[in-house]
Amino acid sequence: MTSETERSVRDEMLHAAVGLLDDQGPDALQTRRVAGAAGTSTMAVYTHFGGMRGLIAEVAEEGTSLTLANDLAIRRALEGAGVVFIDENGGGVGVRLRARRKGKSQRK
Repeated sequence: MTSETERSVRDEMLHAAVGLLDDQGPDALQTRRVAGAAGTSTMAVYTHFGGMRGLIAEVAEEGTSLTLANDLAIRRALEGAGVVFIDENGGGVGVRLRARRKGKSQRK
């Protein structure tokens, strides 16, 4: 069972990631930036989401349920971060992450 504090930290990181994505685009979705904006450690990103890919997937999932993905600017930013939106035969929108390209650095 998730404690209230764990849920709060998790929610803060999601909120911080959405804010960074909205304000600065997909390049802002970095472990240190999200953790700093949420007021937590970088380890919390790994503890709660398994890393940035997990956090980005969760932002996309949360976004679809909160109609965040319908905001074109945020949807494009998520797509730039590797999220693919899938219309599942009119049964709702799903998301998945694109595979990373081999030999290409994730940092700029």
